[in-house]
Amino acid sequence: MSATLERQPTAPAVPIAQPAEIGRFVWWCFATLILFCAIYFHSKTDPGIRFAVKHSGLTNYGPSWWTQQKFGQFTPGDVAVIAFAYVGLIERLRSGRMAISSRMAWLLGLGTTAVLMGIAAGIYHETQSPFGDWRDLAVGVLYAFALWSTVLRTDRDCLRFAQIFVGILTVYGAWQLVQYASGGGEIAFYGRTTVGDHATLEFMVAAVGVSMAMLRTHRTRFLWMAGIAVGTAVVVLAFRRYAWVELMTVFAAFILFSGVNRRRYLVSIAGLAAVCLITVGLTWSSLDWGGRLASLDPTQTRAENVYATTNQGHINDILDGFDEVKAHPIAGLGVGVLYQPRRTAQWKGQAGMVHNAPVEVWIKFGLLGLGVFVAVYVILFRDIWRRRNRGRICDLLAFGGGAFLLGNAVVIGSVYSWPFGAPEKAILIFTLIAMAYPPGWRASPVRPAANES
Repeated sequence: MSATLERQPTAPAVPIAQPAEIGRFVWWCFATLILFCAIYFHSKTDPGIRFAVKHSGLTNYGPSWWTQQKFGQFTPGDVAVIAFAYVGLIERLRSGRMAISSRMAWLLGLGTTAVLMGIAAGIYHETQSPFGDWRDLAVGVLYAFALWSTVLRTDRDCLRFAQIFVGILTVYGAWQLVQYASGGGEIAFYGRTTVGDHATLEFMVAAVGVSMAMLRTHRTRFLWMAGIAVGTAVVVLAFRRYAWVELMTVFAAFILFSGVNRRRYLVSIAGLAAVCLITVGLTWSSLDWGGRLASLDPTQTRAENVYATTNQGHINDILDGFDEVKAHPIAGLGVGVLYQPRRTAQWKGQAGMVHNAPVEVWIKFGLLGLGVFVAVYVILFRDIWRRRNRGRICDLLAFGGGAFLLGNAVVIGSVYSWPFGAPEKAILIFTLIAMAYPPGWRASPVRPAANES
């Protein structure tokens, strides 16, 4: 009797990852790298650096390599974003996802027209930089397009990217706090601070807003709590008034506009308030909090309060901008054109930036540009208001990111320049917009986020 041993069929090898999964992993790495570089590398010399240049003879300073023009007119940051957008375009062509909403088409069309008119006006007024005033805006738009085309396709993707966003800023902020606690940080005329870079502080405020909203999800709660604590502490100790206003606007937005979800945000609201009080209490004897807070009064002058040194200068800068608007009310001066101010020439020289975003946009892009600029903010805030009681991840991110955008709108609408004067700020704003508007955001179901699993 013979027995025949039958060989069992070999099970097919289980692939570690499909090609599509590997591709998405590469996209996530690319998106994260660009975001990290926007947070870590600075394109502007902040007040601490300027103070060091003036008082210590510092010579090794200036824009980081990431924002220097290494490839003709393009920076490494520009090249990275353009390459990422190209990958996104190829993916859209491959998958056939080329449709856009009529609203997006109108905004892109009108925005492009406003930019072209600004370039034409600038050329007419003999501009030396026809691409300078809108290139960072274009970088932000391309980054959002790339995110939508590659990594941000579902609500779960938005959650993961929000975790990456807050995680990077929490680690970076904690490092700054450790340096400050050990006697480091930056030195400005108002004392020793954590950091003075404008974009970095706005990233921190945005991380606080996102963390406050995402704490509702009961997912990675420690990360969101750390984001609130670290971001708030860094901003409070930075001693920058515009960042304080943005942070307090975020705080107020969660109290006033959260509607039926206010009780769900009580932990976030209480956490932000507690960190503010603790931070101020621990440094009350070493920092002149009373003087700096009093300088928020725009009528105060340097003679009355040393911390109000820039108040009158900013007001005069806005008045000089209004003079140019009156002289060129329809088309403006155009992009890249400098003008000679009457009130601020002594400390500013030729001017191209105005400490008021609407006035600056009006000068650079004319009435059409101003109209598009205001319309975009109106549309954003209308959408966020309508979605404030919804429960999907993208809706929470819209509310958290929208709280920051509201604070930013308050600041740029009063005494701050338009938000696309630096590439890192453009990356910040369009990252928040991309996370709030993934494909299918209009179909968000009304359900509590806490019940999601």
